[in-house]
Amino acid sequence: MAKINLTSPTMVTVTSAWLDPKKERPLIESLPQAGGLLSSIEKAHKGMLTSQVSVTAVDTELTTLQKAEAVLDVRHDRKVRGKYNVLTGFADLADDEKTAASYLALRDSLTPHGLDVVRWSYTDQAGEAELVDSRLTKEDKALLGKLPTPDGTLLDAHKARVKAGKDLGDLEKKRASLETQASTATTPADVIRARNLWIRAVNAFVAVLALEEDLSDEDREKILGPLARAEQKADRKRSSGGEPDLVAVAPVEAKPVDAKPVDPKPANPAADPARVK
Repeated sequence: MAKINLTSPTMVTVTSAWLDPKKERPLIESLPQAGGLLSSIEKAHKGMLTSQVSVTAVDTELTTLQKAEAVLDVRHDRKVRGKYNVLTGFADLADDEKTAASYLALRDSLTPHGLDVVRWSYTDQAGEAELVDSRLTKEDKALLGKLPTPDGTLLDAHKARVKAGKDLGDLEKKRASLETQASTATTPADVIRARNLWIRAVNAFVAVLALEEDLSDEDREKILGPLARAEQKADRKRSSGGEPDLVAVAPVEAKPVDAKPVDPKPANPAADPARVK
């Protein structure tokens, strides 16, 4: 029977039972020889759990996030340009100089840097969205609420711009976290190493367990029975043309399971995603 044919979920299920205080752990801990290998089993089990985040999954999430940012950015920039242009237009249309000046003053409070803000980074746009409300007076907001747009008022457009900017900031924080994950994400080679470590640890445990002469057949079956049945099932699936859950492990199958696999240190495949801004 070849443990290399076991799926990763099956591997984790087997050693979970050995390590569970409510299952086989107390029995294994009581064994004078095999009990000492629990720390090795724990290390191998933990390695299996921490090697499951794939670069592909992180990259996919980053791509989805970038698309969401692009949509928000378009909305943010439209609202900025719209408010700027509408207020400029109202100033041009106003016959009263004081009224015209009030429109231009409001425009400049909303966009003190003019339309340059639409070319800023997402982070800077998010920060500006936080700052713009603090610059507006009650009178400014009241005036925005009086000026019509096709879908409401300029105050509605202003709120939409602020929300889009703040949402961009939230996504940028998540993006930074994902990029950190991508830089340390698990690669297929990491998964192979984790599986090989598990196989070596389990083989050592099974070998030492054979030396426990006082262990009853019933207790031996309780510990090793699930593993043996899982191996038989995996071998049958393999012989019938099925593939193990990680085809990439095939090249190391011919090596003894107690031999340290020679795996080149993988280059980090997660390139920094191209920014829209």
